[in-house]
Amino acid sequence: MQNERPVLYLIAEAGTTNPYGKTTNYAKLLLKYKHKVLFSTGQWMYSVDAGWLLGDVPYNLYFNQGSGRAVLHRRLHFNLMEYMEYSYDKYISTHHELMFNGIILNYIPLVKNLNLRELFTFKAIYGGLNPQRTTLYDLPPTLTYSSKPYTELGVGLSNIFKVGSLQSVWRITDRDKPGVSRWGLVAGIRFNF
Repeated sequence: MQNERPVLYLIAEAGTTNPYGKTTNYAKLLLKYKHKVLFSTGQWMYSVDAGWLLGDVPYNLYFNQGSGRAVLHRRLHFNLMEYMEYSYDKYISTHHELMFNGIILNYIPLVKNLNLRELFTFKAIYGGLNPQRTTLYDLPPTLTYSSKPYTELGVGLSNIFKVGSLQSVWRITDRDKPGVSRWGLVAGIRFNF
């Protein structure tokens, strides 16, 4: 449901787990804030998420970030992050999307007839992992922890044939890790009513 008012979500999960025959209790708390701001030349959509994990659990119950690269743009995912690349027991992330109503492209002859919109995105996540957790349950080599934020920046076009978007996305941090992409081109489908 579209809404221009801020939306706040609080999600709590609790349970027990039994790794290596040892039963432990855990709790996960997530706080999500989303907002869409309309202004005369466009719109700004942003969200802030924070999560905190209590208790000793196997790595698959951590906040594992990264869902694998895809061709389609995902608004609230990190598009250049590899599958389960980062793991945290506490984190905060933010996603920003700024779309203008053609403030530059509407002044270019012929291009203005396409009604294209300029699109800019910024995404970042910063988290931590208690060192005691990694000694109890070793992380697989695909999961890592970084002491600096992971960030992405994107520039593109929206409203292509009224529903499409195309974005050039750059990975700003952790660019020298083996097997990661520093740049990507992602397409998306979005309906703006």
